[in-house]
Amino acid sequence: MIRIYHSAESFLKSRQTFPDYLNQVSDTVRIIIQTVRKGGDAALRDYTDQFDGQRLSHFRIESAEIESAVEHLNADTKAILLEAAENIRQFHQKQYP
Repeated sequence: MIRIYHSAESFLKSRQTFPDYLNQVSDTVRIIIQTVRKGGDAALRDYTDQFDGQRLSHFRIESAEIESAVEHLNADTKAILLEAAENIRQFHQKQYP
């Protein structure tokens, strides 16, 4: 599995070179993609449980739940998310022919 580094220093101390690290990440991602292609939603549920500690019964989120979550965001977090969304939108609009 992918090792998580909490600082550049801990990464450098690991004796792992960056190309080796990228290969490890690529191999892990490849396995995850293959597993999800074969296992579908059940595989996604397993990975959600493994990585997020959540066992989902469904993936669809109802509009009311989204609206409630937005209402409960603090103002700073909401502003940051809106700014990030706008930055992403502007970046990708520049890619249109």
